[in-house]
Amino acid sequence: MATPAVVSKLLLFVISCALFTASCLYGAVDPIPQVTLLIVVFACWFCVLIVNTKNHIVQIPSSVLFLAGCVSVFMVVQWFLLHEQVLKAPYTLRNISLPWETLQATTTNLYEAKIAIYKWLLPILVLFLVPQIASTSKNARYLLGAIIVVGLFQACLGLAQFLVKDPIVTYLPIIRGEVHGTFVCRNTFAGFLAVIGILSLSWFVKFVAHSLKKSTKKNMLVCVWQSRNFSKIAILFICTLIIVLCIFLSVSRGAILSFFCGSVCFLLLYVYRHNVTFKQMIVHSKKIVPLVAIFLLYLYLSTLNNIYERFALAVEKGDIRSELWDISMQVASDYPLGVGGRNYFYATPAYNKSHLDHFVYPHNDYVQWAMEYGVVGVVLLSLLLLVWLRYTWKIREDCVLSRTLWAGCLAGCVVLFCHGFVDYGLQIDSHRLLLALLMGLLITRKKVIVEPAKKSSYIWLVLFTVAASPIAYESFCRGYSSHLQPKKIFDTFYKNRKLGVVEQRNKILNTVDVLKESLAWNQRDPELLYKIGFFYREAARLHFAKKDELLKSAAFFLEKSREIMPNNHAVYVRLAEVYFAQKDYKKADQYMTTGVTLGPYKSKYAAIIAKYWLKRWEQTQRKVYLDLIADRLWVMSKRDCAPLPDIFKAWRSISSHYEKEERWYGVVFPKENDFVLEAGKYFLQNNELDMARRMARHIKGDNSKKNFLLGHIHVHDGSIDKALENYARVDIDATLLREIVNTLVAKKYWDEAVDVAKSNNYDLPLSLEMVEKAVEINISMSKVETFLIECEKNFAANATIFYLRALIAEKKLQLEDHILYAEKAVEQDRQNFRYLIYLLQSLLKRNMWNDVEIRVRKYSPFMEKPFKLYKWVAYAFYNHKLYNKSLLWAKKAQQRNNGDFEINSLVTHLESKKEE
Repeated sequence: MATPAVVSKLLLFVISCALFTASCLYGAVDPIPQVTLLIVVFACWFCVLIVNTKNHIVQIPSSVLFLAGCVSVFMVVQWFLLHEQVLKAPYTLRNISLPWETLQATTTNLYEAKIAIYKWLLPILVLFLVPQIASTSKNARYLLGAIIVVGLFQACLGLAQFLVKDPIVTYLPIIRGEVHGTFVCRNTFAGFLAVIGILSLSWFVKFVAHSLKKSTKKNMLVCVWQSRNFSKIAILFICTLIIVLCIFLSVSRGAILSFFCGSVCFLLLYVYRHNVTFKQMIVHSKKIVPLVAIFLLYLYLSTLNNIYERFALAVEKGDIRSELWDISMQVASDYPLGVGGRNYFYATPAYNKSHLDHFVYPHNDYVQWAMEYGVVGVVLLSLLLLVWLRYTWKIREDCVLSRTLWAGCLAGCVVLFCHGFVDYGLQIDSHRLLLALLMGLLITRKKVIVEPAKKSSYIWLVLFTVAASPIAYESFCRGYSSHLQPKKIFDTFYKNRKLGVVEQRNKILNTVDVLKESLAWNQRDPELLYKIGFFYREAARLHFAKKDELLKSAAFFLEKSREIMPNNHAVYVRLAEVYFAQKDYKKADQYMTTGVTLGPYKSKYAAIIAKYWLKRWEQTQRKVYLDLIADRLWVMSKRDCAPLPDIFKAWRSISSHYEKEERWYGVVFPKENDFVLEAGKYFLQNNELDMARRMARHIKGDNSKKNFLLGHIHVHDGSIDKALENYARVDIDATLLREIVNTLVAKKYWDEAVDVAKSNNYDLPLSLEMVEKAVEINISMSKVETFLIECEKNFAANATIFYLRALIAEKKLQLEDHILYAEKAVEQDRQNFRYLIYLLQSLLKRNMWNDVEIRVRKYSPFMEKPFKLYKWVAYAFYNHKLYNKSLLWAKKAQQRNNGDFEINSLVTHLESKKEE
């Protein structure tokens, strides 16, 4: 039978492989790292319960074990709270002032909450596994060495990416053209290296300090050269140099700041643990400063300017992270028990008032934890960390690590904790595992304590294992299915709608086959089930011979998705469409009503729902459907949805019926006049003046709104004097002023629009909007220019004013002024892609090719996405038949992103053309 020492080394090897795998597979993928760690768990049981017959166990304080267990148990309990069965509890329970119904409606993906349990349980298991197997100094050093090797691999790959200007690793879903190793972005890559850089630095310092202590030479370099550990010192120096260099090459602000904080922490801990005097610090610093100065000089000459610009930009324009944090904290305050693990993406859209891009993480681990696990989760995690820190400090003299390595590991934890304030490192398997390893090493004692086996010592490990095991298979399947990237397939469907019916139908069915292959590995993925059902429904619209069969398949998969995601409004809407096509109107109405209830303000589906109720009205002529149509139309009017022909038809149906019945939407919604006003505006957009006039007659008790609509009607029929009379009776606010002025400008009543704007305290944004619309529709340029010059005097000149001056100069054929103003606009706002493109287009029209390239080189460093600029320039030169220049800029774009199909095709085409 294997000895405990052999099993310990085997387990250390498996953990090292798990860390390497976790960092290589996108840095965030589910299956292999987690399944590997599950093997580690069972190997641990083999070691502790069978092999280790002498009961050699490492004493772990029961408080740490208990709190870690509580964290895990709370995750499981919270998942059950999210389940719909809990919501069917007695009325007294539901009456408690906790957001049960809203919580269930918000947490749309219970599967993700279940996966989160597994993803957090495994690091906790490893935290308590490490003290069992790394209780000797040799094993601890082996584990640290493996961590540094993993970091060195990532750093070398990152350095190669920087030198060859190519991502090298081609399977990444996001290719930024930057230093990112095998991670999805530079921030997670640099955060991972920042921790390992501190570990490598601490080991390097340990060997150097040992050499200086043993040698009698005064010169530090001579001492190191003559030391028997010279080879180790040299290797660690090179490793540290490469890792730190890659951290700076990544230009990740959060990682650089975290590394700096970790370095300061390591220095303070080292001074404390070794009782270094101030005099000794001065002596040693004189020897180290020259090397550090050379390194910093190199950084300054290479990347420090870019780093400085990124920090300055964050200070000047603010960071989108702060807005994400505000949104997350609003959710956290509304749901004190949390919304469930990994549900940030599903819970935040309703709170996104600023129309930010929808992020999967809030880029702050602590904010996300508070939002997903609520007050209880925050309290338990805080207690766990405090107890762990107290125990770590208490056993610092008995720790298996040397004093220097102890300081390095603790500083590495500080780096991860600091980085958690600005990124989502602890949501990634590799970072979580790395933190668990360091925390485990810090609570590992030198001596193995022999005591009788106690079942209570393992009770929480049993709980962790039992909780994690059932989820392993699902996690593996979900991770495998992610390799097929069904979302990408789903999105490309919309790009193929211009195909013929047969080609489009075949494309859809081929997509279904691919998604089914993915589903074979994960039969309970709700998103996959939803997408398969969606595509079957689309195929049914195009395949009349097999329509019934395809609709049955669509209903089957959508119902499966509904069972797993019972609170996703989109699933109910799609199911209603399917059952309507199957003529099961009762079930269709039921599902559509549920979908509206779950997502009452989701404007994305408002048009679909309105058209559905319109069909039901046309079938049955039941008034209730008109109220339901009106409800969706009201949502669309408040969300600025694009008007569609079917929607105009819906407005007409509602208006005609309500007009006859003299019963308007006020029966359902109290703001009757607002609804009628929106109806009138819709009819004006469709040039239905008679219907608009009828709407104006039905606005009662609010002369301001009535005159506002009548003014619009008179503008459309050319009665400008009457329109101005009506507008004069309107209680104008900023929103109404913008609508009035834009309506007048659109109908080329420029002088009247200027008079209305000036008489109502107009501002600069409104003035510039007026000018831009006037230039687009070719209103008298002299009048527009006079007004713009007046705005420039009244308000401070900015980039937009110069841009509009350039547009006017172009219309007046003043070519010199045209380019001059365009250049000023770009100088005022160097990050504005629109202004730069306008300047480049102006230069291209005059065949100023060299000037175009000069401007691109000058302003590209300020662009957020230089790739986009290089790609535009490459195609611009190609359209002007300047193929050599086009190839040059296409290759520059390819260096930034070699995963772009269009730019790769252009490069291939130009190179073949060059050979010809």
